[in-house]
Order: sequence, then C-alpha cells, then structure tokens
Amino acid sequence: MKRFTSRKKALSYILIILLFFLVAEVMLRIRERVKAKETQVYGQINFFSSHPFLNYVLNPKIAKHNSLGFRGQEIDISKEENIYRIFCLGASSVYGSRVSPEESYPYFLNQLLKNTVKKKVPDVINAGVPGYTSANIFLLFQFRILPLSPDMIIIYSGFNDIFPRIMGKGAFDYSDFNIVWRPIPALKRALFKSILAQKIIGRVGERLGIAFLTWPPHIHEIVQKWPYQYVTGDYKRNLANTSAQIFQRNILSLIQLARANDVDVVLVTQVLGPVKESKSIYAELAKGIMEHNNVIRNLTRQTGVYLIDLESIFPRRSEMFIDEIHMSPKGNKIRAEIISETIAKIIQEDN
Repeated sequence: MKRFTSRKKALSYILIILLFFLVAEVMLRIRERVKAKETQVYGQINFFSSHPFLNYVLNPKIAKHNSLGFRGQEIDISKEENIYRIFCLGASSVYGSRVSPEESYPYFLNQLLKNTVKKKVPDVINAGVPGYTSANIFLLFQFRILPLSPDMIIIYSGFNDIFPRIMGKGAFDYSDFNIVWRPIPALKRALFKSILAQKIIGRVGERLGIAFLTWPPHIHEIVQKWPYQYVTGDYKRNLANTSAQIFQRNILSLIQLARANDVDVVLVTQVLGPVKESKSIYAELAKGIMEHNNVIRNLTRQTGVYLIDLESIFPRRSEMFIDEIHMSPKGNKIRAEIISETIAKIIQEDN
C-alpha cells in the first residue's frame, strides 16, 4: 500500500511538473507570436533564404521585406524618368539590425532627400544584408541591383571583411571562411521544437559558446565555417598576418562595374561605436576598421568617386550605438543627415 501511495505521489509530482512546462510553453508561444510582429531581430535564419550565386539573400516572405528581397516597400522595376534611384549597399549596419525598418538609415535618408531634392524624385532602397562581406555585395550589385536601373550606390562596408582576417583565413575568395548554405540539422530542429527548450538550452549554448545548442540559428552558423562568436584564437596575430587587399579588390571591382553602367558611386567610411571596449576582439575590430577605412579613402583618391568620411565627423557617443557597429535610431538619423547633405548636392549637379 505504501509503495502504491509513493508511486501515486510521484506521478502527481510528474503531472504537476508537466503541467507547469505546458503552461510555460503556451505562454511563451503567445509571447513569441506578439514579438514576431516586430522586425528588430538580428541574424535569425528565418530572415534569409538560399540563393544559387549569392549563397543567401533576404527572405521575401518576412514582413517588411519586399518581393525582390530588399528591406522596405515594393520596388517598381520599370523606373520612371523623374526617379533617381539610390541603393544603400552594406551589411547589417545598413539593413538596420535591432531597429525597425523605419529607424534604419536608408529610411531616414529617403525622407530627408524627398524634402530637399526638387528636380528629381529620390527613391532610396535599403540593400543591406546582414553578414555580407564585400564579395557578397559585389555579386548582389551584379545580379540583383543592376537590373533595377540604379542611378547611385552608397557603399558602407568593411566590418564583416575583418572576420576572415582575425580567424586567420586568408584565401583570396574567402573560401576557407565561408561555406555553402547548409540546412539546419534534423536533430537540432527536433531538439528545439519547444520554445521552452529554445530558451533554456539556447541560453546554455550561448553561455558555453556551443553553436549547436543556440537557437534560433544565427546566419553566421549557416554560411561560415568558423562562426567567430563561438571561437577564440590569436586574433591580433591573425590580423597582422593578413591584409586589406581582398577588400580593396572587391570594392574597386564594384566601382568599375558601376561606372561601366553609368552609376554614381559614393563610398562612406564606417564608424565603430565606443561600447563594449572590454570585448576581447575590440582592439582588432578597431584596427581592422581603420585599415578598411583607409582603403576607402585611397580608392576615392585613385578613382575619383565621391567620399563621405563619416568616421572623421560622426559623434561617437554611446547613445548613438546599440553595440560596436549597429547604430541606434538616433545614430541612424544623424548618419542619414550627414550623408544626405552630400547626396543632395550630387543629385542637383547631375541635373
């Protein structure tokens, strides 16, 4: 009788625990459904889809991504003569990760130009894709932007090209750093069917630096052989043993291709925020940004394209940034204001 009572009590405890987990799961699913209406997430794999040449692009099925795979409103492919179409090229700092589409710098830039440029109707398109290096950006321009009749491209790039270097991967085409888009393993998908499991196991994976245990999968895990956020190494030595030559070649090729198609080019130096200076790779990120920004400055002198030296004039205050590279809504607005002054003059000169 005692054994039966003990089993009954144990079963009751198990049922209570299961009920607790079930209620927690339901509450989390309701919460996540509400959160899903926001687009202020960074790097989540469902925001992307595979592409045969670019490896991956923005998923057009995500809210606030248009049918052509850009962040923002739909684009009229047949451009009217009075439209001056500008594409903002770059990675997550252009896309506006961790801010809404209406708080990204291309959105602010579009609003500012519409109020200042009268002879033409500015059409600024956010062509930023999180995780893209200069190699991805070159291919994006070739395959997905040129067919849309661009008048100008604004290039804000260089940060992601640091990571192949600090990981000691120096192949001229980044092939020892990047990998072909790979599907999420079935075991991982099964493990994280539960949102509660995502929260508990995913947090443990982040703390321990185990990529397989994190959820949702970051885009870097799917397309990079060495996701930098889970790897430690001699970043300083690796950076010193590599150069900015690949980045320079890719940006120069982009300039040449744009000019061959009568597209104006504006290069913008990148700004590294003053936050998280205790981060182990912060010094290498700062040095890498400095080297790549110097490439941008040198290329403008060599080719005669337009330069906006944002790094030299942007107010590097903590409220301008969310992390070391992604700007806050306030930072994005000020960045757009600085860039718009030059862009407005170029458009007026062209007409």
